[in-house]
Amino acid sequence: ELWIYGGGFINGSNKSIVYGPEYLITEDVVIVAMNYRLGFLGFLHLNDQWLDVPGNAGLKDQQLALKWVQKNIKHFNGDPDNVTIFGETAGIR
Repeated sequence: ELWIYGGGFINGSNKSIVYGPEYLITEDVVIVAMNYRLGFLGFLHLNDQWLDVPGNAGLKDQQLALKWVQKNIKHFNGDPDNVTIFGETAGIR
């Protein structure tokens, strides 16, 4: 399972004590909690080909994390063909 935290794309972290894994410890799952760029570092867009800042870097971080999970989760006894993405607020958009 890939956990994506919320925070309106402005703040947040995968380290929140509010979202600890305690409720899943008794289940047979592997949890991956990733970080992604937020605020202007993650979502700034400049319409200038010379600067090469196309925007949505935060969403691209999330996509890259999913690709990493699908490629590497087998090394942690996970199933790359059965990955669940879950989160809250901005993490589920």
